Amino acid sequence: MSPFEWSEPAVGRQGMSRRGSALVISAEPRTAVAVTLVLQEMDLAVDLGYEANFAARWMRHARYDVVVLGALDAATPLDPEFVADLRRVAPDARLLILGDHAWTEGEADRLGVELVSLPLQVNDLVDRLLPAL
Repeated sequence: MSPFEWSEPAVGRQGMSRRGSALVISAEPRTAVAVTLVLQEMDLAVDLGYEANFAARWMRHARYDVVVLGALDAATPLDPEFVADLRRVAPDARLLILGDHAWTEGEADRLGVELVSLPLQVNDLVDRLLPAL
């Protein structure tokens, strides 16, 4: 069951999107909902979770075109080591990391990660995603 009860019927009813699929992982509900709504408006099927291990588990079983990682649970830092593990599972997915982070541009480039600062601007997120979809 999804941590956000409203998301399962919407995703289940929608099925696979013509544009692809996305995974949103964030322990911050408002950010998760905002990003999910933007991605659904862009005609992506969206899976939603709030635990870091959820991301790794789902990425092993489904192919995502876009993975958006927000604030994670305190037990899992959003560091290059964790993201490198996700990148090995999904080498072709676009990975976006939201929020404050201690990443260097070199680390982000090496792992193919896009860093998105907060507060999240909807138009910036759409502009960033739209050319690639």
